[in-house]
Amino acid sequence: MLQTSNSTPTNEGKLSRQAVLLMATTLILAQGCTTTTIVKTALRQRGFNVYQAEVAKRLFEVAQSEGWRMDDNGPVRIYFFPQVWSSIH
Repeated sequence: MLQTSNSTPTNEGKLSRQAVLLMATTLILAQGCTTTTIVKTALRQRGFNVYQAEVAKRLFEVAQSEGWRMDDNGPVRIYFFPQVWSSIH
């Protein structure tokens, strides 16, 4: 992590696939599904300086590579594990 002059940690430019995978997995397990906005907010709360487009791109890549399901209703993509979604609906 980079340190700023006021010693507040930031992760600017450091949004890794692993960070998105871990955060999204945690949120899906806790809530059954997640969105880019929810992942972005959770990452920001943990010190990541991230933008919506950056998170959306990474989350889409993660979902495709991990075989997650996605409900794309236009303005919002809802990500979930196929097993979790079928068990709660």
